[in-house]
This record gives sequence, structure tokens and C-alpha cells, in this order.
Amino acid sequence: MVWSDQVDLYCERLGPGFWAEPANALSNLAFFLAAITLWRLQLRSPCMQTPGPRSIRALPLLVFLVGVFSTLFHTLATRWAWLLDSLFILIYCCVFLYAFVRHALPAPWWAALAIATGFAAISYAFPHLFPQGAANGSLGYLPNLAGLAIVSGVLAMRRAPAARSFALATTVFCVSLVLRTIDHAVCARFPLGTHFIWHMLNGLLLWIVSREMILQRWSSVHGVEVEGADKVADQRTRAG
Repeated sequence: MVWSDQVDLYCERLGPGFWAEPANALSNLAFFLAAITLWRLQLRSPCMQTPGPRSIRALPLLVFLVGVFSTLFHTLATRWAWLLDSLFILIYCCVFLYAFVRHALPAPWWAALAIATGFAAISYAFPHLFPQGAANGSLGYLPNLAGLAIVSGVLAMRRAPAARSFALATTVFCVSLVLRTIDHAVCARFPLGTHFIWHMLNGLLLWIVSREMILQRWSSVHGVEVEGADKVADQRTRAG
């Protein structure tokens, strides 16, 4: 295996060339737009006026980097670009999960780190349980869907303001996974394929969940519980 080898994984790419996937490349603008709006929100949010948790402050940058490396992959189409594309998606998910467990539950840093590390190991191993190319590679994202559904369930049980947003994010991810899966199946009738819509929906998805983390709306809607949770969050803010 040579890291500079070309990779042809999606319907839109018909051959080598920097601009062989224009729709897949340009649709990464969704990640850049999400990152910019998250940065602006972070600067304005009262929750982040004091130096906020580092793991939450990192989310807009990670969304931006997901867009950078996805763009590289869909223009250069090399193995190393594919690896970095996949790696930064995983890094975002692990940092998000750490931030949620550490600050929303809240849990000790070592427990949050252990859960995030375990998720990374499962995400790496899970695709190897299936034949290569099964479901167009989308089965590897089932741990992400399961994790998002669990987070949504926790927020729903708390009756937290963020619960509806996370339920929407889970629905968006289900739709985007279906569209990623059928990319090759629709090639004959729709030469662009559907992978570019996967990018746009995932840009929306990352914006939704990152926004809720920045706003820290993970506590019950009842005033007493919110106040108590806010005090806990404030005490943990400087812990990262």
C-alpha cells in the first residue's frame, strides 16, 4: 500500500484529477459555515465569557478541520487524505463525547477520557466486523449513531432544553447515513451521487450538537435543577 495511491470511493469521481468531485468538494462549505457560526456564537454566549471548558471551546475548530480534510480528500483523493479525513471525524466525536460526559453528566475527567477512548477503539474495530465495502462503508458509522442516540436519550430523560435539538440531530444523521449508503446505487440515474448531501447534512448535524454544547443547555428545564447544574458547570469550567 502506497499512501499517495489514488482512492475512488464515490459515484461522482470518474477518474483522477483535482476537480473530479466538484459537488463533493464544494459541499464541504457546510462545515466551514458551521464552524464560523459556532465561533461567533461562542464569542457571544454568556456561558463562555469566562474561559470555558477547553473541550467545548475546541469544537468549532474541530468542525473547521473536518471541513479542511474532507475537502483535501475529495480533491486529492489519496490514501493519506482519506486517512486524515476519517481521523478528524473521529477526533471531533471523541472530544465531543469527552465534553458531554465531563461537563453535562458531569463525571470525573478520567471517566470521560476512558469513555472517549473506548469509543475510539470501538469505532476503529467496528468496520472490520463486516466485509469491505458493505453498505458502501456506512456501517462504520453505526457506533456514532448509537452514541448520538444515547446522548439524546439522556437529555430527554432530563427534560433538558437541548433534548429536542439532539433528537433532530439524530434524525438528520439517520437520513445522511442512508444517503451515504445509496451513493453508488443511484449513480446510473444521478451521476453526482448523494455523498455531497451527506456533507451538507453532517455540517448541519455538527452545528446542532456543537451549538448545544456551547450553550450548555443540558440540564432540566426546572429552575432549581438548572441553577444547581449551572453551579456545578461553573465549578468545572476551568478543569477542561
